[in-house]
Amino acid sequence: MGIKFQIAFSRFVDYALLYLLGVLFSFISPVYVDPLFYLVLALLLPLLWAPLEVFAIHKLGTTPGSWLFGIHYEEKIHHYHRLKQALWREKKEEIIDIRGGASRFTIAFIISIAIILLGIFAPFIYQIVTEGTIKPTIKGWLHYREPQGAFNVDFPTEPYHSIKELSIPITRDPISFNEYRSFSAKESAITYAVSFIHLPLKVRFYGDTPILKACFGFIPENGPTTKVISHELAPYRKHSALNFSLRNGDEHTQGRLIITNGILYKLTVTYPQDLSEEELDILGFLDSFRMRLRFKD
Repeated sequence: MGIKFQIAFSRFVDYALLYLLGVLFSFISPVYVDPLFYLVLALLLPLLWAPLEVFAIHKLGTTPGSWLFGIHYEEKIHHYHRLKQALWREKKEEIIDIRGGASRFTIAFIISIAIILLGIFAPFIYQIVTEGTIKPTIKGWLHYREPQGAFNVDFPTEPYHSIKELSIPITRDPISFNEYRSFSAKESAITYAVSFIHLPLKVRFYGDTPILKACFGFIPENGPTTKVISHELAPYRKHSALNFSLRNGDEHTQGRLIITNGILYKLTVTYPQDLSEEELDILGFLDSFRMRLRFKD
């Protein structure tokens, strides 16, 4: 294979390794990382990698990807010219040594393909692995995965699905309101529900906190005869969220509003007044909820 081909693949390996570092950062970050982060990171890789390449070649004479293919560079080229080459392309005469023959190139090529594919699919592999280890947190309940991949949550029984069309003045077209309701196997008056809507782009510009406060005032459970027991903003798994507790006559409702990636989720537990929270596993239900990285609209 030609030198240019080896250089191109070595650089793709460097990009993939840098991308993997960014993905790892998103996994351990204390704040929520929007899926758009991965696209922006991929687009900015050449700019982010260029100064790192200059530093690596200056100190080591090679980069991780170049080392894999046995490519080593001169150290006499000025940093400014090296940076220009890092942003565009390397020149053949800069290479002073290519170590290893066809066998090394074959192994390097296979490893580079594996690294590049891992970089591309790392977020989805992470999601699949973590979801595969999730089990119901409450004994006797089932771990439910929404068919289109919108969320995962623990329900006491198989939920009933309904779709409504909501008309909002700020948008021309109605918005689909998806709701999943599950009833307690012991007491049918206890209802566990998860619903979600895709927020219009015009609405998203207001920011998560104003949207959560505004939506709390319009949810069906918070009607004219309802008394608000409590409501507070409290992040849930790095996402903006609002916890609330309501009472309407002898009926209580506890729930959580969550915003992520332009989607508003609502979780509620509705139950008679004479039941205690310990009997209902409210926190077990609310905390079992997981948003998916991506799903079909």
